[in-house]
Amino acid sequence: MPRTVTPAASAGGSITAAAALETYDFSNVTSAVTIDASATANFTITGSGSADTVALGAAGDAADTVDTGAGDDTVTATGALTTDAGYTNMETFELTFATAATFTTGALATGEPVTIDASASTAAATIAAGDYNGVTTAAADLLTITDGAGNDTITIPDTAVDRAGTTVNLTTGGSDTVATGTLEAVDLNEDAATINGFTPGNVAGADSLNVTFASAGDVAGYVFASALGTDVGTAEEFVVVIDTAIAAVADLTDDADAGTVEAQIIAALDMTNLTDGDDIIVLLSNFAGTSTGVYNVDVTTAATEVIEVEHIVTLVGVDVDAITTANII
Repeated sequence: MPRTVTPAASAGGSITAAAALETYDFSNVTSAVTIDASATANFTITGSGSADTVALGAAGDAADTVDTGAGDDTVTATGALTTDAGYTNMETFELTFATAATFTTGALATGEPVTIDASASTAAATIAAGDYNGVTTAAADLLTITDGAGNDTITIPDTAVDRAGTTVNLTTGGSDTVATGTLEAVDLNEDAATINGFTPGNVAGADSLNVTFASAGDVAGYVFASALGTDVGTAEEFVVVIDTAIAAVADLTDDADAGTVEAQIIAALDMTNLTDGDDIIVLLSNFAGTSTGVYNVDVTTAATEVIEVEHIVTLVGVDVDAITTANII
């Protein structure tokens, strides 16, 4: 019969949840608690006022409610995990996958800056954070994702404000794919995710950025612009890579109307053969060639090259000239 466990206020330490005990309330406990819920299903856990650890194994799903309370709290998983808005107040998710598994955040909104750390995973980790809903401001409630040693797939949040608060670290190994999810209509705010450790080129361990246009279309082709006024033809939903020899900017974040990014794109490309409303993805470097901006470009009026530009990703440490067709898919 399901019961509720409520330890005394002074209690702490470790507890292993039993399948028959569905509710664990440590809210009156001030010292750290470690809760092993790996053999439990459909549970409710309320943490203490200290740094708790909740070990879910492969048992965690969206039917559970986990509120770890105050303190720097950690949720661990060794297998598939699905969360949603019922998971609150934890700061870290540690994924240790020995076989390929998926962590789906759902509409996770913990109210805290969140780190999803798969660096201890030896098998492929899929981190599906497209519905993540945790960022409320540019300065707080941010999301940091670190890859594992396998060939991982990481989907960053779909919405602009959540994407802007996301940093992905591809520092552990493998050939990883970072997916933008379906891009919204162009938003003229600074909405770029940051990707560190991206490996460009056709080399062992090369990474890729997977973009899906607002129409839900995939990349239709590529244009590599190496001369001013390069004609992109009728290349809707193409990726256009602009060589640093013809265009670069000091500030990759200046994607405002009439800003430097927009001006450099217009100078580098001939977009007059596109159709009003067409979308393209444009890659442009900073002056030093040390980072690349990835932009969602909506061609508002093709004949006069009126465009709207949204900065969606910064590839830190990547020279745009090293990008190949294998890196943007």
